[in-house]
This record gives sequence, structure tokens and C-alpha cells, in this order.
Amino acid sequence: MFLAFHNVKASRKLPALTRSFYVRQAAPSNPWLPHRGDTVYVGMSGGVDSSVVCHLLASLNMYRVRGVFMRNWDSRDEHGTDSDGKGCEWERDWNDVQKVSRHIGIPCEMVDLSREYWTRVFDPSLQAWQRGLTPNPDVYCNKEIKFGALLSRLPAEDSKTGRPVFLATGHYATKDWVHEPNGWIPQLGRGRDPNKDQSYYLSSITEPALRRALFPIGKYTKAEIRQIAAEENLPTANREESMGLCFVGERGRFKKFLSTYLPPSPGNIVNALDGKVVGRHEGLWEFTKGENARIPGVPNKLFVSGKDTEKNVIWVVDQPTHELLHFNVVEVANVHWIHARPPSTIRRFSIQYRYRSKPSWGLVEIINNDPTHVRITFEEPQLSLAEGQVVAFYDAEHDHVLGQGTAAKVHNTFSPWTPPLVRDAEAEKAAMMKRKTAEKLKRSKERRAAKNIEKLASAASL
Repeated sequence: MFLAFHNVKASRKLPALTRSFYVRQAAPSNPWLPHRGDTVYVGMSGGVDSSVVCHLLASLNMYRVRGVFMRNWDSRDEHGTDSDGKGCEWERDWNDVQKVSRHIGIPCEMVDLSREYWTRVFDPSLQAWQRGLTPNPDVYCNKEIKFGALLSRLPAEDSKTGRPVFLATGHYATKDWVHEPNGWIPQLGRGRDPNKDQSYYLSSITEPALRRALFPIGKYTKAEIRQIAAEENLPTANREESMGLCFVGERGRFKKFLSTYLPPSPGNIVNALDGKVVGRHEGLWEFTKGENARIPGVPNKLFVSGKDTEKNVIWVVDQPTHELLHFNVVEVANVHWIHARPPSTIRRFSIQYRYRSKPSWGLVEIINNDPTHVRITFEEPQLSLAEGQVVAFYDAEHDHVLGQGTAAKVHNTFSPWTPPLVRDAEAEKAAMMKRKTAEKLKRSKERRAAKNIEKLASAASL
């Protein structure tokens, strides 16, 4: 496995799984396994998961454990004020990180990565939303920030021993090693807890970063992590789990948040079956495929089935499992292969395109000899994949993550759909009124003209 931990304290009351997990051995010739005296940084967020990671590593008395906190976002960076009255998010997290560090007895530091987060994660996501796509910033935060900008700020190796310096995180994922003729190759695997498995979020990681990454809680369940935190009286033991995107937080709904960055681009919401306009939107970014559109004034539920970026139209249907939401073929662009090993032939992979979604089997084929562009044909119809979503590939035999890309084109070859002619009831009513007014004016002119002719004829007869 990914760690060769020894000397687990006998007095430590951990689940039996813990001892078997840490005592597992890998080949001793692997230089990327942590050794006694190695430096391990822990990416701390102020949450319970990373707090338990710090505790587990420090309790082994084998490594020089250091906490590092990333300052990625601050509401005051946006407006220069704390007018929302809720204080500064990162300061509260930083305070919790320091409390945990003092409790465990390790040093900690803060690294400001807010500029890198803005340019590498938030701004590209903003541009994607504006184009009507559905990006996943959390996936790219792991690649660009945690295992990108942060890892580049940390020393790559110990200046005295020449040993690698590692970065441990609170992700629910695992790492194995495979020995090949050219050396040891790290393999990213799923976490033990199916409800918390975060390998999908890590699918964009690079192989060099994966070599230095440690996931100490990947073999635990969330309940076990909570138990450990409570038993050790960690300051974050009862902290609620953070949900949603870090830059939205509790400051309002997602649509409201994006509206502060994106100018309105009004368009029609149209019934995909009869072409009737049923509402209006302020931008394609307001909705994603499959969600309940919640259109004001419409009593029945309507679900987003697609977007027309050229006509600025959002299509809706009346059922969450309508056939227009199903697909069986998707073209994936910007594909990243963790080990730079794209399949040379059509391969059967396990595919996941949403966090916590059930993996599906599909045949992956390279398009036009371009390893960054593939076509997936699923063995069974799938439901609600939006353009821009992250699609992750897993090895069929070992369930290791091979890479990921973004959905570019989604097809339903079972029941192809032709967009109906858009029927805007209000516009039709206005056009009808205009036609009636024009016809009335025409008849009025004709009557006046007839009267004038009668007058001229009468005058001529005198």
C-alpha cells in the first residue's frame, strides 16, 4: 500500500482495520515509501478529516509532521469589506488549524494561494459557466492548487537527507504501487467508504504529484474518523462538514453568487416537446442539465434537458427521467492521462461522471489519433450528463483511476431529437395583435378611399 508505517502505539484505540492498514508492507526497494525521519506536510483545512490525518501521522512518532493551511479565497478580496457580517471564512478555518496543531503538538503555517486559485481555478470556471457549461472547480483545485501551487511551494526533497518531502491530505482515496521495469508506478484508488470516496475529485492529479501524495484516511469510513476525533478530543471533532464550493460558502445561493460576476444574458426557457416558451432565464449558467428549473408561475415541475448556446435557449421536459435526458455516447475533450498512457485500442473502462454516482461500463476510443480527445460508448443508457462535467476513467480490473476529461458532446443515438419550432405565446399574441391592428387600419383606409371615390364620382356627375 502507499505507506509503510510501523510501531503503531499499542495503547492507541483504533479500529482493527487501522493496524492491518498501517502494518502492510510494500517492496523495501521503493524509494517513494515514507521512511523514519521523513518530512510530511499535512494540507489542513480546519475540518475533522485533515485534523485526524495530523493525529494519525504524529502518533506514529516516525515523521516530522508539519501542518500547512491554504488561503484560497476570502470574501473581503471581492469587495474590500466584511459587509456580509459573517466574518472572514479563512480566518475561522485558520484558527481551527492552529488549535488542532497545538493540541497535537506540531508546527503549522499558512500559504496564501488566493491569486493562483483565482487565475487557475475560478476564472476558467467562470468562463465555462458563461458559455453554458457545467465545470467542476473542486477537481481542478486539487490539480492546480493542492497538488500544484502548494506542492511547488513546499520543498521537493530534504536538503540534508535527499529524501522526498510528502504531502498528506484528508481525501478519502487510496494509493497503491506497481513495480514495472522502469520503476515504481503509483496507482490512485477508491476510498473504502463508498459514500465518501473522493478519487473522482483527484482524477486530474499528475503522476509526479501522486508520487508524493499520502492519503492516510482512505481506508477509513467517515464514522470511524469521527470516532477517532472524539476519542482524541480534537478541537474540530464536532465541526460540521463543509458542503458546496469553497467560494460560495454560506453567502447565498449559487445563482446569486455568479450573478455578481457574470452580466445578464436573458433568453427563453422552452418546452423541448412542443416548442412553447414557458419562462425566461438571465443566463445559461443559471441551470444545469437534469435539475428542476423551478420556473416562476409554472405549477408543474420542469427539468432541464439541454441548452442551445447559439440561440441562448434552455430546453426543459416534464419528467426527471425523460428520454431526452438519457444518452449513450459522449465525446470527452482535454483528456488527462495520469500516467500518460492512453489506450492504443478500444478499451472497456469503468466510467464515473459525477461525485457519488454509480460507475458505468463503457468502451473508450481515441478520436483521430488524439489522446486528449476520446469517445465513450456506454453499455447501458445513462442519465443527465452536462457538457463541461468531469468524466473520470477507471481501470476495469483494479479500479484504479487512469485519468479524466470534460464532456464536450453528449449524444442519444437511441432516440435522436430534433428541436421543435419555438413558440413564444406572448410573442405570438403580440404579433397577432399587430396583425389585427394592421388589418383594421387597412380596412379603415379602404373605407376612406371608397368614400373619396364616391365623392369624386358624385362631383363629376354634377
